[in-house]
Amino acid sequence: SALPAERLTLSVNDQEYKSLDSNVLFLRGTIDKEAKPVYLRFRLTTTWKDSPGIYKGKVTIAILNNP
Repeated sequence: SALPAERLTLSVNDQEYKSLDSNVLFLRGTIDKEAKPVYLRFRLTTTWKDSPGIYKGKVTIAILNNP
């Protein structure tokens, strides 16, 4: 069975976890700054009502470049 999207959360560079129930802008910058790695951590909240098993999903990360 499917789990609600709001149970999947994202932390960027060890900051507060944010829900992924809608689009999330997690980084903004300019091209004239030095490139730095970004660390993403995902967390799924489960309950005792969820069936045991392997849950699969898709997360799309888009990079937009505005000149």
